[in-house]
Amino acid sequence: MREYLLSIGDKDYKAKVKEINSQEAVVIINDIEYRVKLKQLGRKQQAPAKRTIENKAASTPTTATQVKTTHESANTITSPLPGLILEISVKEGESVKAGQTVLVMESMKMENQIQAPYDGVVKKILVKNGDSVIEGENLLEISRPFMTTL
Repeated sequence: MREYLLSIGDKDYKAKVKEINSQEAVVIINDIEYRVKLKQLGRKQQAPAKRTIENKAASTPTTATQVKTTHESANTITSPLPGLILEISVKEGESVKAGQTVLVMESMKMENQIQAPYDGVVKKILVKNGDSVIEGENLLEISRPFMTTL
């Protein structure tokens, strides 16, 4: 559990992040637990420069231009920070539940579990083990079931 010392105005608070995913966090502040909705995870970033990917079959570099830094599709999970994909825990066509770990990435020598933000079915996996990704890069798509009630 990550711990922080926050200063709001002239008062200090001890805060612990108990749980976090792309939509909400469970935070303990001065021994009181709060469930908070996240409006933005990470920092906004300008459009990235094109990156070069080594095409192992042809041994010539190709340019990737499909990198997106914003949530252009509500069904796309994007990387919250730059890192290396270590493990993909799901397969295309597999059903997932909200909060389920879909992949693990390493960033700043720490493993980060990327979780499904909602129930659905994995539509497309856009990365593979060993890929380096930048903040905001699309990782996978999860299709949401049609809502029958509000």
